[in-house]
Amino acid sequence: MERLIGQGSSRGLRAISLSVEEGNRARLLYERLGFRKVGRNGGSDTLLLEL
Repeated sequence: MERLIGQGSSRGLRAISLSVEEGNRARLLYERLGFRKVGRNGGSDTLLLEL
């Protein structure tokens, strides 16, 4: 995941977003990497990492 974030940054992306379902333990990883909740759609949250 850190490698993908690094590649996005080096390619000039301004942000990366993803969706994670409620109760998914991977959410802890995303939050440790700096993703924050910016929305919700059904049973999933949309997380955003500004680069």
